[in-house]
Amino acid sequence: MQEKINKISYQDNYQFGLELECGFDHTELNNAELSNKLASIGFRRDRDYHDTGARIDGIEAVTNGVVNTDNINNHVNSFIELAEELHYRTDPMQAGLHINISREDGDFKNRTLINIITLFYSLEDVFYNIVHSDRQYNRYSGKLQEMGRYDNIRLFEEFRQDLFELEELEKRPFNELRAKLRELKGKYFDFNGKFNGLAIHKLEDAEHRRCLEFRLFDGKLENLKFYIELTQKLLKFSEKNTVFQVKNLINKVNEKPKSNQAQYLLKRIGFTAKEAVKLMK
Repeated sequence: MQEKINKISYQDNYQFGLELECGFDHTELNNAELSNKLASIGFRRDRDYHDTGARIDGIEAVTNGVVNTDNINNHVNSFIELAEELHYRTDPMQAGLHINISREDGDFKNRTLINIITLFYSLEDVFYNIVHSDRQYNRYSGKLQEMGRYDNIRLFEEFRQDLFELEELEKRPFNELRAKLRELKGKYFDFNGKFNGLAIHKLEDAEHRRCLEFRLFDGKLENLKFYIELTQKLLKFSEKNTVFQVKNLINKVNEKPKSNQAQYLLKRIGFTAKEAVKLMK
């Protein structure tokens, strides 16, 4: 297996929780033995999952607790090693990787949340061009544009305007931002009953202010470190830049030919030019 990147870099004091929907083709392993093997590397079997086509079909392997930035490489390497041993299988259309990321030192600032929501959903097409193309159609993690409401161009423009108006809440109490996120969720997200590429349902709940959940990723082993690195870099960019700078990046990306947008975005959020070209092959 050739990984997209060899090592996840240290960006900041982040914490991670991974959820991998997958199956295994090991011919002698039973479910209890699989659970024990996962537990030995810091994962737990969260639930059954039935869309991978594997012999042991299938499970959601979830990080047991959280893993900090210093240990994330070991955590992922241990899973990859076990997955290859047990003949891991995943289906990009039906199964994927969810990455939960939070800060070790407290809540996200309003500006960070506003920036990352605006960036992700303003450039949704670009982000889904980075992952396996089938992910956009998954009912639990797909594009808003594929879920039935977003084909209305008027509603698309309305949604984008609402995103850009979140800036007004940057310095307001978090309760006001949470109320606005709840309003957006009801207006644009609830029609499919579940979630999309970036799980806004957690952000509008005060209990989950500390956690962002990215759901758009496929679960291919060669992509795991790249996707974790991508979430880190997106978060770091959203933390250190102003709302104006994020909007400027959105406009710059949209000015590029569609074939170059993903590479340009990757470079702007912190990947080298060489990395950006390699990652989009």
